[in-house]
Amino acid sequence: MKCLSLFSLVGMLLIASSLGVSQERPPRGNGGPPGGGFGGFGGAGKTLGQTGKNIKVLTDAPASQKNAIMDFFAASLGVKCSFCHVVDAEGLKPELDDNGKKKDAREMIQMVMEINSKHFEGRPTVSCYTCHQGSTDPTVTASLPVVAAQERSEAEIEAREKSMPKTDEILAMYEKALGGADAIGKIKSWNMKATFNRNGDEQHLELVMQSPHKYAGTVSMGDRGNMTNVYDNGDGWSMSQMGARPMQDAEKTRIGREAAMVPVIRLKELGKDLRFRGMEKVDGKPAYLLVARMGDSIRERYYVDSASNLLVRRNILNKSLVGWLPDQTDYSDYKAVEGVQMPWTVTYSYTDARNSTVRKFTEIKANAPVDDKLFQKPEMKPMQGKPGGGQ
Repeated sequence: MKCLSLFSLVGMLLIASSLGVSQERPPRGNGGPPGGGFGGFGGAGKTLGQTGKNIKVLTDAPASQKNAIMDFFAASLGVKCSFCHVVDAEGLKPELDDNGKKKDAREMIQMVMEINSKHFEGRPTVSCYTCHQGSTDPTVTASLPVVAAQERSEAEIEAREKSMPKTDEILAMYEKALGGADAIGKIKSWNMKATFNRNGDEQHLELVMQSPHKYAGTVSMGDRGNMTNVYDNGDGWSMSQMGARPMQDAEKTRIGREAAMVPVIRLKELGKDLRFRGMEKVDGKPAYLLVARMGDSIRERYYVDSASNLLVRRNILNKSLVGWLPDQTDYSDYKAVEGVQMPWTVTYSYTDARNSTVRKFTEIKANAPVDDKLFQKPEMKPMQGKPGGGQ
């Protein structure tokens, strides 16, 4: 059937080369602010139709989502850019239509968008990953034997719900496991050092955090110099040997989540937007799932281990025309620093595995002196960029 053969190409729309970016700068388009278009990726900014070449399907998608969308397509089908794109001796040619799979991909993206528009009120409920799950051939039959879900009586369901803690109770348990409100309140700054590996290249991070909501992270990149991201209570900028530039809204929102002295502060700030949504497993262990809806465009999901009562995972989902674009942070190896439990290993995972890293801290100091010059805003220059094409 034509439908099934085309569906095997769902989501593959011009898979553009993703950027090999530093740990302090994950793929652009992750972590946009609430409200304003799909995922808040610069809501009022330009669209792919305005900035790209030969754009025929995703004309209304924010241009700042391009890389994240392309990574999502690649991961959904388990392929590389050349699956749909023309690649020759000169490199990737995303604006060309010579690869026949590109036409099929466009048809499939239109089909998925129509399904969501007609049956799910425009919500990106169905995506290429719905059927493909990492393969170019979607699974269309069930693996046998099929294990039936265990049925529970209404009385069992009601008793289980009554035994579950409330959101405030989970936050209180998490705060106590960290060391308690008094110990957390005494921490006014962190000075940290960490190493991480990107594609075989070991890099070093120096991170300074200061209450309230100040963050300065510097990555040493060898011959390429250093790159520093600074966040100061809603404002943000990046500095490198090319100069300084303002952060995009997506970057500010992402780093703003990290700027809380400990994550429980961020969870408390979410207030009534944060709700307990049941139990899920993280690495085979039960965890409390806390979910916050940030407008219509972002979902923040936090997993608190039910045994240790410590945060073990955070998922951020950003809405796009083609599905929810995820990134994930895992926290492990907790050790006390001045009475507060801190994760000494933090794993960042993205749809493009080349951007995923494991950050291992080698030093964490509490309340060390902070140089105020770190947060002095330099003269800015506009960010330069090249248009993409072919969607």
